[in-house]
Amino acid sequence: MVIMPKANPQNQGNVQVIERCCNILNTLANGKLTYSIHDISGEVNLPKPTVHRILSSLRQFGIV
Repeated sequence: MVIMPKANPQNQGNVQVIERCCNILNTLANGKLTYSIHDISGEVNLPKPTVHRILSSLRQFGIV
C-alpha cells in the first residue's frame, strides 16, 4: 500500500474527501488490529461523524 502524506491545507488541487479518505486508510494500515472512531478521528484530525461517514462509504464498497 502506498503511504500518502497527512492532509496539508496548501494542497489546493486535491479533492478534500479523497484526501480525507486516504488519511483514514493510511491510519488503518499502520498495523493496529482494532481502531475506534475516536482513535481514527484523533489521528486524522477530523470530527467523529465525518470519519464515520467516510468509513461507512468505504465499507459499502468492500474496502474496509
